[in-house]
Amino acid sequence: SIRTGPAGVDPATLDETAARHGYRTALTWTADAEDGSFDAVFALGDDTPPGPLCRPGRTRPHANRPAPFRNVTALMAVLRAHAAEFLPAYMVPAALVPLDRLPVTPSGKLDAAALPVPDYGLLSSGRAPRTERERLLCDLYARALRVPSVTVDDDFFALGGDSIVAIHLLVLARRAGLELTPRDVFRHRTVAELATVARTADSAGESAEAPWQTPTDAELAALRGEDPLTVAEVLPLGPLQEGFYFHALVDGAEHDAYVVQQAIDLAGPVDGGQLRRAAQRLLDRHAPLRACFRQLPDGRPVQLVATGLDLPWREVDLSAADVRAGLAEAVAADERAHRFDLARPPLLRLALVRLGEDHSRLLLTFHHIIADGWSLPVLHRELLALYGERPAELPQVAPYRDHLARIARADREAARQAWRAALAGIDEPTRLAGNPAAGPIEPAQIRVELPERTTARLTARARAHGVTLGTVVQAAWGLLLAGLTGRQDVVFGTTVSGRDAAVDGIESMIGLFINTLPTRLSWTPADTLGAVLERLQGEQSALMDHQHLGLAEIQRAAGHAGDGELFDTLVVFENYPAEPGLTDPTGAVRLTGHAFHDAVHYPLALIVKPGRRLDLRLKHHADRIPGDAVRTVADRLVLVLTALADDTALPVAALDLLTPAERAAAHTEGERRPVPPVTLPAAISAQSARAPGATAVVYGDTALTYAQLDARAEALARRLRAAGAGPEKFVAIAVPRSAELMVALLGVLKSGAAYLPVDLDYPADRIAYMLADSGARTVVTTAHDAVRLPEGHGLEILHVEEDGQADETGTGVATPLTDDRPAPLTPDHPAYLIYTSGSTGRPKGVVVTHRAVGNRLSWMQGAYGLTPEDRVLQKTPASFDVSVWEFFWPLCQGAAVVLAAPDGHRDPGYLARLIAAEGVTTTHFVPSMLEAFLASDEVTADPAWAARLRRVFSSGEALPGRTAARWRELTGVPLHNLYGPTEAAVDVTHHAYDGAPGTTVPIGRPVWNTGLRVLDTCLRPVPDGTPGELYLTGVQLARGYHRRPALTADRFVADPDAATPGARMYRTGDLVRRRPDGSLDYLGRTDRQVKLRGNRIELGEIEAVLTAHPAVARGAVVVRDQHLVAYAVPAAGAVADPAAL
Repeated sequence: SIRTGPAGVDPATLDETAARHGYRTALTWTADAEDGSFDAVFALGDDTPPGPLCRPGRTRPHANRPAPFRNVTALMAVLRAHAAEFLPAYMVPAALVPLDRLPVTPSGKLDAAALPVPDYGLLSSGRAPRTERERLLCDLYARALRVPSVTVDDDFFALGGDSIVAIHLLVLARRAGLELTPRDVFRHRTVAELATVARTADSAGESAEAPWQTPTDAELAALRGEDPLTVAEVLPLGPLQEGFYFHALVDGAEHDAYVVQQAIDLAGPVDGGQLRRAAQRLLDRHAPLRACFRQLPDGRPVQLVATGLDLPWREVDLSAADVRAGLAEAVAADERAHRFDLARPPLLRLALVRLGEDHSRLLLTFHHIIADGWSLPVLHRELLALYGERPAELPQVAPYRDHLARIARADREAARQAWRAALAGIDEPTRLAGNPAAGPIEPAQIRVELPERTTARLTARARAHGVTLGTVVQAAWGLLLAGLTGRQDVVFGTTVSGRDAAVDGIESMIGLFINTLPTRLSWTPADTLGAVLERLQGEQSALMDHQHLGLAEIQRAAGHAGDGELFDTLVVFENYPAEPGLTDPTGAVRLTGHAFHDAVHYPLALIVKPGRRLDLRLKHHADRIPGDAVRTVADRLVLVLTALADDTALPVAALDLLTPAERAAAHTEGERRPVPPVTLPAAISAQSARAPGATAVVYGDTALTYAQLDARAEALARRLRAAGAGPEKFVAIAVPRSAELMVALLGVLKSGAAYLPVDLDYPADRIAYMLADSGARTVVTTAHDAVRLPEGHGLEILHVEEDGQADETGTGVATPLTDDRPAPLTPDHPAYLIYTSGSTGRPKGVVVTHRAVGNRLSWMQGAYGLTPEDRVLQKTPASFDVSVWEFFWPLCQGAAVVLAAPDGHRDPGYLARLIAAEGVTTTHFVPSMLEAFLASDEVTADPAWAARLRRVFSSGEALPGRTAARWRELTGVPLHNLYGPTEAAVDVTHHAYDGAPGTTVPIGRPVWNTGLRVLDTCLRPVPDGTPGELYLTGVQLARGYHRRPALTADRFVADPDAATPGARMYRTGDLVRRRPDGSLDYLGRTDRQVKLRGNRIELGEIEAVLTAHPAVARGAVVVRDQHLVAYAVPAAGAVADPAAL
């Protein structure tokens, strides 16, 4: 390392010299030197690392990073960005001036008088204007942005531009003879770019003829009715006026959310009469303030601009009151409580409240349909200008009709096409409020202010990316909505100013110009926050020429007519121009403050006001979204905004919406309980030894004791082992429900093998596939059913009824012979292989171990306490995993298994009779079967059949709340809702139905030694109440999919939060939502898998089978009214016969 400081040494020259001699150079300015010294580290060749750079012993990085800052202008720009990142906006220097040294006085103090005048051109490295048009635009940029000078390469948004400044720029450009649109400014952000698209304004202007049909005399008479109204003109409604008018008609005046009020504080000796006359002059000046709204005979609404109206006015003197603040608020509330009749002008009124000798408050109450937020500063300015004996002369107001004419002449078809393209692919609304509106609105508000430093950093990030601060807030809201809804494509409402600079004088007009538009935000996990910002602004700028359509028309154009509103949240960025320090012409009366009171139509609206501290107000309907939920939304919004302020290079996938406390509670874990490491046959054999004479199996007139069952199963196991069965092998069981089925199941398990249930009612092709894919070489069946097995697979067939050496005396277990297993059976060996539906057209086999099943059965015993006196009804087909606990839970606890007839599970009357006759205490219903069961007259006529039932379980589908309530009302027997996939040993959650209202019954909390993760598409934990995909962890996870390593790797993924290396999570594909108490609600599937009457079905598997038919080119399958419906497109030249298909 060398240090050099002689004057005139150029770091770049040193770098070039070193390169000629084969050295690489690392250069950095010496951080603690005052003479321009720099450090250099040389490394020989490209393969030699230079080692750590010399750094001073300080915590901050070097102030001047290396050689590129030979360009002083570049250094100044970087320093400005650095200051903007760490200082509030108002503290960032307007200019940065490079000096060799600071001038000092003889005493060593800074000589401020000797500092040079700033050259504002150093703020930019841009070029000077070259053409007359560029010089004009540079001047307009500087005036609009309020900076001394601008170059042709300066970015409008990097210098602090936004949509409001853009309007000011467009107004200035129009006055200078140039025609530009807001879209031009947003897409061509520098003078150099904008000069290429600026057009000379058309001096001819537009036709003075109104582009709408004026009412006939008869229609005008009908509009007036009996009201002696003097009508100056009849105008159409603006886009948002149409929406307000519609809601006024639908909701009624008593529920009108658009009565708003502004309280204006005035200091000084206010003369009530003079102020009233000023307000009357204001009313007479502005046509929109004199408008009312009525319908033509054909139903079309219009606005009538009346003349000769008296302004409603009252004065309240509270100057002598002891509790002025409370009484003043009561007056304001009284003003707001009086609703407006939109047909009766004027739709505003004023009340002057005197609070002291030099303190008054003017309450301006009006209907939003006549004025927007931008209008209020105009109103303030003109009201005070018109106050007094000698009011100021004000310029003539531009007609409101010019604005409406501009909208009427716009290309509506082009706008429809633009919005159709912008909203293409949206298949559902984005809504946060679940319950519909009912009754009057209960407005409430939560307010949050960002710290100055965060606000400053957000502003700096916006400028760095060439976007507005409003875009940053909208992106934050969109990302928050995405996190709260679990979606990567969301829509919310935003307001635009609607003030087209092509209309002369529009910036000084009072009226309703704003419009509410849908804003769409989509993202992928790999997107950076900065990329989201830039894409959002680009997409919005593309729509700027089409902001004149009303929301209803936009939804119709996008194909969402009749679907309700596309969104239920709104973002309003209040950035309209305002003048501080307003006074009347004499300066005696001053405007010292104002407060706005309104309610919003949408359940939740974010109102944003820029300033040193970004002001965030979340207005909500308390009856639809409670205050604590909105407070949580506000907290999460601050997290997103802080992340944007900190680092826009952060990928969206890394954005965290959880507080530390929520993150700690995000992974719901079941109770940690030790479970004995035993296999199923060992547990059942132990029970047989304890009570060999107890009844184990009941099927019709057949009953087997534990000893008999054990003996017959052991005999079968010997035959199976002789045929090669053992651990890690699979034996198929093709036995209908019967006592022989129980023998076959236990016999296979005793052999050490895992059983593969085969339903002989399945198509032969499916059975053949399962047998071939499993690798099973042996099938246990009956002599009667063997003929139903597919031929030609080289399988060894064993008949279960040929028991061999079984001891059926009932006095003891089978005589134990020498253990002929090839290897001992352990809890980590497979217990069963069950095939479920597969999306590719091939069923997939799930391998579950004894350890997983053992945990599931141990939890069930701990939770529900089965006893030897219990009888469990077994009615689920063995090919479905619910059957596993029906078979083995009672056998592990000394209870009896009562088997239904093979087709009896479909007959409600038979089941009720069987439950009563056999004294069944425990049973299970798939929810759809429970509904069918409860619809049977034989079941509901007399519930005496349920007299001995102690517990009923339901799983396999979402359990409707009405079904659970009906069961409880009929029987009073406790009903437990269970949930779990085949890939996690049957069930992983449980919830006891408690009668709580709800569309569906929660699936509840985790079982022992099982974890639940509710994650989004980026594997981030989602907040409570937010939909997310359910991931499972713990001992009950299956090994995976048999002979499907790619599918196993896709669904059984690494657990990033596990303490144990190699731990996995199972991705269920189920959409759930966590309640505040930690229990889960089931919401549906994230893929195309469905559950129908308890059967898990991949629609893709059915489609694959359909399209395999030579007569079908394409197929689609959906579920309608609890039935599978297939749609087939015939192949060329073929005729598809629905019956044959």
